[in-house]
Amino acid sequence: MGNSLLAYSGIATKVKAMSSHLITIQEFKKLASCSSVQDVAQYLKNHPAYQNEFSSFDSLSLHRGEMEHILRYSVYSDYLKLYRFASQRQRAFLNLYFSRYEIQVLKACFRKLFDPRSNLLKLDRFYPFFEKHSTIPLPEVVSATSLNELAESLKGSNYEKVFYMVDSSSSPTLFDYEIALDLLHFTDIWNRINKIANPSARKVLTETYGSQMDLLNIQWIYRSKRYYNLSVADLYALVIPIQYRLQKRTFTAMIEAETADEVLTLLQTTYYAKHFHETDTLSLERMYHHILDELYEQAVRKSPYSVACISSYLYKKELEVNKLISVLEGIRYRLPAEKILKIIT
Repeated sequence: MGNSLLAYSGIATKVKAMSSHLITIQEFKKLASCSSVQDVAQYLKNHPAYQNEFSSFDSLSLHRGEMEHILRYSVYSDYLKLYRFASQRQRAFLNLYFSRYEIQVLKACFRKLFDPRSNLLKLDRFYPFFEKHSTIPLPEVVSATSLNELAESLKGSNYEKVFYMVDSSSSPTLFDYEIALDLLHFTDIWNRINKIANPSARKVLTETYGSQMDLLNIQWIYRSKRYYNLSVADLYALVIPIQYRLQKRTFTAMIEAETADEVLTLLQTTYYAKHFHETDTLSLERMYHHILDELYEQAVRKSPYSVACISSYLYKKELEVNKLISVLEGIRYRLPAEKILKIIT
């Protein structure tokens, strides 16, 4: 504990200060009651967590798409704040976490190629960091105008494998590429976690990433049974090939189940059953976030001076930004405040 306290006291204090600016449920209630996205922009412009990001924009002229760019960038901005403050040892974890942002950028690039109406996140300010820490040449990747150009820009990187993974498909879809990225990402993360020398950091990451992979697999299997007519062989190819708390025989039974309801019945026999009480897709998503919320809170309580404080904050920040974007969408479609709050809580 003594060594951990010395090593993490500085960044733990930094994280605590940043966490004090996370948006509370009372603030979300105010935001959900806003009459326009410009009102939300004005509110965030005066909020300590977002005022720097919004300061150079006229909140009265911002539209929803521009606000999403600003909010997404705030996640990267907070990551950079922690990276600059971190020690060499703490940066080892942040380098591991960084692949999450590479995946998000690549998914946005694929979406843009499949649907030209999609907007890429403006990452000009992030270029120097990518240049130093990433295996992908960000300017070339985001400027690719075809799959061939994107494949060429990714040669020599970890993500070159993505094109080989979907090569067997005669007409690959956006879904194929996104799934290939997820499979590559989580498999790579899992292998790298096992090589981390620090036992407490390895334990925290194993538990949070292991549970995340289990829960994502359950959601994908359920959705494939309810909404898509996928063969068992196709489904085996789509899931993350790792089980943490899911028993192998239960995992196999879920994939080979005839219906989505059978998947839910099997879910009731797993470690995660105590967190699941309803029978719809939204409940599965709530279960996913509820379990991760709980895991991160427990990890911070047990090991406050460890990698847990960093990973927990980054998880909460990203979740907060997703909720803010949902609020903007709700206001855009004139949903009642109560309905918006139900979606994000």
